[in-house]
Amino acid sequence: MDVESAQIRDAVVDDATGIARVHVDSWRETYSGVLDERFFDEEAYQGRVTMWNSYLRLDPRPGRMVVAVREGQIIGFANSGKATGPDAEHGFPVSRPLHLFAIYLLASAHGAGIGAIRG
Repeated sequence: MDVESAQIRDAVVDDATGIARVHVDSWRETYSGVLDERFFDEEAYQGRVTMWNSYLRLDPRPGRMVVAVREGQIIGFANSGKATGPDAEHGFPVSRPLHLFAIYLLASAHGAGIGAIRG
């Protein structure tokens, strides 16, 4: 895969299923054999669909969420927001105004330069 075959765009509500699939599949790719299989089963996937669907419906959203898309399929996502509040601070003073809450990319897309694409 090359970087030209992917695009970065803002996530929309209809992306919840694809984001959930990347979320669970990337955990499976990374933690299979380390974490219990329940973290990667259909129930885990459905839970992520519900979670991301709820987040993507927030108006306004508390941050920015983008997806990496190749050939019409979501292959990664990133979520960022203000570096204030308990989720960002974890008891420490903020050092930057922006916090990266999540970044996931399927293993098949690693090393392709997708992280350098501006969206």
